[in-house]
Amino acid sequence: MPPTLAGAPGPPKKAAAVAGTGRGRLLSSVPNVAAATLLALVDATPSGPAWARGWVEGALAPLVPKLRTVFGGCGLHGWSVGTVIGDEPLAQSRPVARAEDDPLDDLLRVPGRCIVAALDTRTPDPSAVSARPAGGVHRFRRFLSLRAQPELPPPLAKRLAAELPEYLARGRRDRPDAELVLLSFIAELQSLGGLSQRYATAEQIQDALIRLDARMTGTDAHHFMVTDGRTLGVLARGGTLLAFDAPEDAPRLGIGLSMVHPGPAARLLVALPGDDVGPDVAAERIADGCLTIEAAAPWRMQRA
Repeated sequence: MPPTLAGAPGPPKKAAAVAGTGRGRLLSSVPNVAAATLLALVDATPSGPAWARGWVEGALAPLVPKLRTVFGGCGLHGWSVGTVIGDEPLAQSRPVARAEDDPLDDLLRVPGRCIVAALDTRTPDPSAVSARPAGGVHRFRRFLSLRAQPELPPPLAKRLAAELPEYLARGRRDRPDAELVLLSFIAELQSLGGLSQRYATAEQIQDALIRLDARMTGTDAHHFMVTDGRTLGVLARGGTLLAFDAPEDAPRLGIGLSMVHPGPAARLLVALPGDDVGPDVAAERIADGCLTIEAAAPWRMQRA
């Protein structure tokens, strides 16, 4: 488990979950799968105070009814947040949110080049069987990852596990499928030379995502985010992926913007489990595929 941010509760507990149905739902062919909304905040100037919550809250609130109510302390089951400071990955998990908890407090608490989060936005269903909570931060060395679905189709999970190199497969018993996806990505990155240097290049991360995508057969859709603190990689199939740019006048806590960039100082990516996004949402809609964003230049996105 990665080290935790201050005030983080213990390990997640099991919770009820239901499968989505219809076009745009993630992994709708797998029963009792909970879907999470994934967030990534990529920041070109992480050394100053954290962003004031105004523009982030304004971007998230109109998206779906669950997120409209979250800022009043309801609408979400829980969430996980992770970032990398230097070479140290940090994570916080709130699998059961209390009325006074707020995901934006956790998201914006620590300035970092790339902060990722998973919001458990399942629809409550008392008849659903128990399953792993949606979302969750997983770690390998300095890499942190999130996946919107906690479970893989059993044949795919079995095949991916069998294909892991021995050093990655060791100790994987009874671990979440979302971690298996991260380790499969790491195996691809290693074959591309991305682990033989201190930091993998954005091109290596993107190529590893493309190879991983080709192996994810048998899934209706999937959202996967991975970061080493310098580069964000996203694999998006199905659902909706949106990008919001920080407004030029968006303040940080206690100061105004202190640096000038050729593009927006920050970009917020939101991966939604469905496609019910209204026309009034002022965001760039990103097509399915594999993409990378370097934190030093969040306005520049490489995609394949």
